[in-house]
Amino acid sequence: MANPHKLQWENENYKLIDVTGARLKECLASTYNVLGIKYPDEYIARGTMYSLVDKNGNAFGGAILVTQPPFRSLESIPIDSNEIAGKIRKVRAMAEINGIWLAEDTRSPFASFMFWTLILRKLLETSIEDFLFTFDNSNERMSALVKWASPRIIYSGRTKRLAGMKSPAIETIAIVDRKLIASFLDLIEGWGSDQAKVFDSELIYRLQTNSRRRVA
Repeated sequence: MANPHKLQWENENYKLIDVTGARLKECLASTYNVLGIKYPDEYIARGTMYSLVDKNGNAFGGAILVTQPPFRSLESIPIDSNEIAGKIRKVRAMAEINGIWLAEDTRSPFASFMFWTLILRKLLETSIEDFLFTFDNSNERMSALVKWASPRIIYSGRTKRLAGMKSPAIETIAIVDRKLIASFLDLIEGWGSDQAKVFDSELIYRLQTNSRRRVA
């Protein structure tokens, strides 16, 4: 039997929406099912939750953009707060992108391509200059992307267990600025959605090639 989600992706019937009310609860439940993190209500209240949906309103992914501190990524770092303050002293207006997930049964090169394109566009719609983000160190793709992009690494190692987490984690916390986001968005949009397969099989190679061209 054909996967109905595949046809919806191919017809580009998707959008990224901000969610509230009952839909917010559903999206948070999906976030917990995928990531194993139950974000506190007060944390969600300081930002906006976005959901990737098809034309029928079915959710395929989500992300949280928090614009008011305190930020969970910084609170999870188990070292002296003065040291952290020193590392982010030169940061301008800052926000945190968190709770990013894409449904397992809809993951495909095209789905990943569109999801990240819409997320990055959303970040650039804000006036925020710098974004905090966190990823698990076991995520090889993100580790490779970070090596290419060279964001400002704030911390890498075992983090504290925060409210809503099942256990501590080994993570990297970094800051990426909007110029780098814009460059990455230009790169993937330049490929076009018809070339979305590179997101799965050639992404790191393309990034490395593009990086060498920038240096040359």
